[in-house]
Amino acid sequence: METLNFPNVWSIAVYAVVAAASHITATRLIVESSYELAMLTVLGVKKHLIFTLVLTYTVTVAFLGALLGIALGTAGSQTASTILRWTQPSVDVTPFLKPEQVLQTLLLTLTSSILGCIYPALKSTRARYVEQTL
Repeated sequence: METLNFPNVWSIAVYAVVAAASHITATRLIVESSYELAMLTVLGVKKHLIFTLVLTYTVTVAFLGALLGIALGTAGSQTASTILRWTQPSVDVTPFLKPEQVLQTLLLTLTSSILGCIYPALKSTRARYVEQTL
């Protein structure tokens, strides 16, 4: 039972890493797109539309990244448990992911991505074209 409780204890640390990585990725995406966003502003696109575009893009990237991470994590843990069973037949570990854990990971990733992109998106919609670095 202690072997099975170990991943549950570390799940909080995993969720914290997911939140931090998602926040950093979202912030980096917005900062790197600031020139394009400034060009849209110069071309007359409304600021609220630019903000909506940035938010939609970030949520889409975060959602797809979370799905990919969940799939790779599940496949990796199943592979590791199979290898462990080959090397030590007495150990019986069957990894599984509960639906509420998948939902929790997706919500955490989306929330941290949205929070990560709000400030840079607002900043980029307020900046004038001449203020942007090339």
